[in-house]
Amino acid sequence: MRIKEVMYQRLFNLENYQNEKIGFVAEVAEGEDENKVMAELFFKVLQIETAFAKFRALRDSLDFIRAQIKEVKNDLKWDFKRLYELEVERAELDEKDEKNKCRLFDIEEEIRLRYEKIEKRKKALKELVEKYNTTLNQLNIVKQAILEGNFDEVGELEKLNAEEIIKEAEAIAKLRVDTDTDVDWEIRA
Repeated sequence: MRIKEVMYQRLFNLENYQNEKIGFVAEVAEGEDENKVMAELFFKVLQIETAFAKFRALRDSLDFIRAQIKEVKNDLKWDFKRLYELEVERAELDEKDEKNKCRLFDIEEEIRLRYEKIEKRKKALKELVEKYNTTLNQLNIVKQAILEGNFDEVGELEKLNAEEIIKEAEAIAKLRVDTDTDVDWEIRA
């Protein structure tokens, strides 16, 4: 018996009750090994799914970073509001009145600390925006490769770098402490 065609398809679970099916049918030329054709289809499907998964992971990372940016922005707005309230209170107090001197000292110290916190948050926000833009560029590269059918460019699995994972975990922890921002603890690898 001669096999003229082989088909390979696979159903990928995307979570949240979603899935996608990728598959191909290939003709087997006379004298061609149908097992090799099937193996090629298998790896082609995996390569395509890997490219799609990379695209989805980058898109999820953008959402994650955007949420962090929003959180830091909200905290910055609160810090600026509190800073302006303190400056108004400081302006209203009479420096010559002895009972106001302690409060003035407290206000000055709180203003100084608030400025420090604002500068840390601004630095963190700039880092997050840079990370967002870098991830967006990566997403656009993957998207363009997928649109052009260049799955071999983006559909290969990449080696993980433990030092980079540790560095990212440390950066997220530092961001939380430095900015007193309640960021999501999930680390995107």
